[in-house]
Amino acid sequence: MTSKVGKTAIVVGAGMAGLSAAAALADRFAEVLVLDRDTLPEDASWRMGAGQGAHLHQLLKAGEQSLEKLLPGITKDFYTAGAVDMLVGRDVKVFDFGGWMDECDAGFSVTSLSRPVYEGVLRKRVAALPGVTIRHETDVARLAVENGVCTGVELSDGAKLSANLVVDASGMNGPMMAQLVEDGHAAFETEHVKINVAYTTARFRKPDKYKGEQTGYFFLPAPPGKAFGFILAVSEVKTFRKPTATRRKIWEAAKWPDNLLPFGDTLSSVNPTYGQGMTVAAVEAEALAGMLDARGANGAGLGGLAKEYLTAAADISGRAWSLSVNSDYVYPETEGERPATYAMNRALASTLRKLADEDLEFRVARYRLVHMVDPASALREGPLALRFFTALQGSMS
Repeated sequence: MTSKVGKTAIVVGAGMAGLSAAAALADRFAEVLVLDRDTLPEDASWRMGAGQGAHLHQLLKAGEQSLEKLLPGITKDFYTAGAVDMLVGRDVKVFDFGGWMDECDAGFSVTSLSRPVYEGVLRKRVAALPGVTIRHETDVARLAVENGVCTGVELSDGAKLSANLVVDASGMNGPMMAQLVEDGHAAFETEHVKINVAYTTARFRKPDKYKGEQTGYFFLPAPPGKAFGFILAVSEVKTFRKPTATRRKIWEAAKWPDNLLPFGDTLSSVNPTYGQGMTVAAVEAEALAGMLDARGANGAGLGGLAKEYLTAAADISGRAWSLSVNSDYVYPETEGERPATYAMNRALASTLRKLADEDLEFRVARYRLVHMVDPASALREGPLALRFFTALQGSMS
């Protein structure tokens, strides 16, 4: 039995990040309150607070694994709700860097669903956990901080709710981070990369030349070219715009309240084209659960948890940030300060892409990196390291 580390935890935001956090907290606090200002639908309807909800989603393998550990059987629930099973490397044909990737069996499959269905299945599971209450149409106006510790939240109607731990999963556009800084409770740097991404979802008539057994196709423009194409839509068109990738470097903060954890897009929000957002939140939730279990076992309490969590979250979200932003910078329209390591990162990515074209082992390794199953260090330290660095050296000579 998991030891309780506190009486009350509050999660602000009932999207995928907030629900993942609540799943991690449920066994470890006597009471978990999940608050969201939206009216949460009972069916798979789009909601205002999830602007990307009308678009196709895929949970990367690492995210699926983390959610499965927190909520055993959740993957089966996704399939029951209608998820498409995709064998990675085979069921979706990928056009990348100006050419088709050869098919392979990467050794694992993933689910694909609409965002509202993912969220609805997860919300149902979390709501059934002992001690969890999900309140919609509840607007959190500000965070309560006393003597450097977050002690709860204040609602827009003036009501105050106390908590031992607060998770902010309200997203990058939530008002509370700015309020913390304005009130002098936090000080941190924010990094912006202008990506100007817009993507459109509709039902399309598949051209005859692409009809076959593939579940889907994934096309990326060949840098430095721009994305363009022409295909006939047979349903209403939905568009989502993401002008900027942003991350708050709270793990380096000069000042930050204890017992306050920024989750998911609240901490780092990247180009959604790469499908990392739900997975980052799920992996953060699994990491948090492990920290709380360790503290419950040794009686350490919650002191210093924010620093411990932020260190882990910096690594988790940083992996997604590096993968996505380094890819975004390939396009000349992207605006931002390229990191000092950019040229090397691009050389590493190009070398891996070339090797993946030629060698099945590297093709599988690339998919495992993209799905965040393996860390980037797997190429530097694993059995493929010698061949990888030999190819890298050859490409740079």
